[in-house]
Amino acid sequence: MTAPTTYTNPYWDAVRDKLRFDSLDKATVVGGTYDLVRRHDLVSEYAWTVTDPATVAFVAQHCGPRVVDPLAGSGYWAYLLGQHGIDVAASDLQPGESQWHRHGVHVPVVEEEGAAAVRDAGRDRTLLLSWPPYDTPIGAHLIQAYQGDRIVYIGEKAWGCCGDEDMWTALESGWTEAAEHKPVRWWGLRDWVTVYERKPEARALTAPATGGEQLCRCAFLGAGTPEHARSGLCLPEVGR
Repeated sequence: MTAPTTYTNPYWDAVRDKLRFDSLDKATVVGGTYDLVRRHDLVSEYAWTVTDPATVAFVAQHCGPRVVDPLAGSGYWAYLLGQHGIDVAASDLQPGESQWHRHGVHVPVVEEEGAAAVRDAGRDRTLLLSWPPYDTPIGAHLIQAYQGDRIVYIGEKAWGCCGDEDMWTALESGWTEAAEHKPVRWWGLRDWVTVYERKPEARALTAPATGGEQLCRCAFLGAGTPEHARSGLCLPEVGR
């Protein structure tokens, strides 16, 4: 996507003068232990990941022209991507007034359950999966509901504070890492932006039912495996 000629990013403006290099993390970070209150306030108003220009450009490049963001929160990513000419279907269960984002929204955000929003979006939108809540099934359910072929994930990795084991199992089983970017980070966080492409064999499992052979649609987890039984993602068998 082409960068806009005029561009506003108040989150970045608020932190750009507070940067330092963390030699242990080998990353540019904002603040330290003394900035935890400030981090909380800015994350609540904007987004968990610092939206430095290189990170925004990376996300815009890999999202393409149409995006579904079912965990939009404050709508800040939709606000930034919209300035790049990207059409973002932004939704959240509690737009701008949840325990994570309490300062309203930056663009209109539809109040809608995430999996329903993803299903309604169809296949032609990239799924922007930003900081799915830790140790909950939300991230896994969104991946299961998604019918498209690309996910742009923003957050910590499997050892961090995002998603649950089933979400990471689904990504490992059905998706391939295509690109990765390290953003400017808040001190103490280990977030990444990772682009996932659906594996061809997993793509076949999302085809519409047409009658005939019966196939479990989450078979890529491996029917009969502990992951399959534990996932809670298995839809009724459908004819294909």
